[in-house]
Amino acid sequence: MDVVLLSITNPSEKVALGKVCSVDPSTEVGDEELGPNWCEVTIQVPIVWEERLIRSYGSFKIMGDATGASIAWPLSLLLVDHGEDHF
Repeated sequence: MDVVLLSITNPSEKVALGKVCSVDPSTEVGDEELGPNWCEVTIQVPIVWEERLIRSYGSFKIMGDATGASIAWPLSLLLVDHGEDHF
């Protein structure tokens, strides 16, 4: 499912476009299980390059670092992408 990721500090701000890979709480991202209410998302297009990742790992610290990679993101900060203009 295509999604829009929202900022942790300003939930009305769109920070990236991505694709949900898993909502299984036992899925590991960066050697840590997602847990409840989190999902694994592959970042396709960062909108706010400098947005800090909530769960950074390895060399992934900001949204721009994670382009093309999977990250953990809270389900509450996702919107289904209906193909709108995000820029």
